[in-house]
Amino acid sequence: MTNKHFSLYHALAILSDEKSQRQDQSEHKNKKHSTRYNQLIFILSGIIIFVAIFLFYALYLHAENSVYIYEDRIQIKGTYGVAVNFSEISDVVLIEKSMEEIGVPRRRHGVVTGDILKGRYESDMHDNILLFVRQHVAPTIQITRENEGSIFLSFAETQYTNEFYLELRSNLELAAQTE
Repeated sequence: MTNKHFSLYHALAILSDEKSQRQDQSEHKNKKHSTRYNQLIFILSGIIIFVAIFLFYALYLHAENSVYIYEDRIQIKGTYGVAVNFSEISDVVLIEKSMEEIGVPRRRHGVVTGDILKGRYESDMHDNILLFVRQHVAPTIQITRENEGSIFLSFAETQYTNEFYLELRSNLELAAQTE
């Protein structure tokens, strides 16, 4: 190979190497940009998931359950909701105390959000208690079921708890007369 050919070969090799370096730098910048983009997406996804969980907790679990009385049953809708036929109820009592005064049972599977207790609890006297109560608000309704544990129920407004108790007693008496 002559000097002239060697120089041309050497120049082409240098140009090819420079082009390769530029491509490597460009790919490195793209990878760096892609990595930052992926990190940003990961962080934003985490924030969105956290906000969604917080909103679920704050809005859904903290809300009082809806309670309905039908001609043959009581229906509690919402978190830990249940339907109880009147034939399964052995007694309904209005306790002039808050759940806190009665004694809050041990939580098995439930939630405590501020003043609200919901879910399955147990005490020394009962294995399976369902709570839908405001723990600091009196009175509390105790619905005793024949084959399962009691249900304790209270609302934010004392007057509403009293009215609900009277309506439930009335419907239970009507259902007993028709049997």
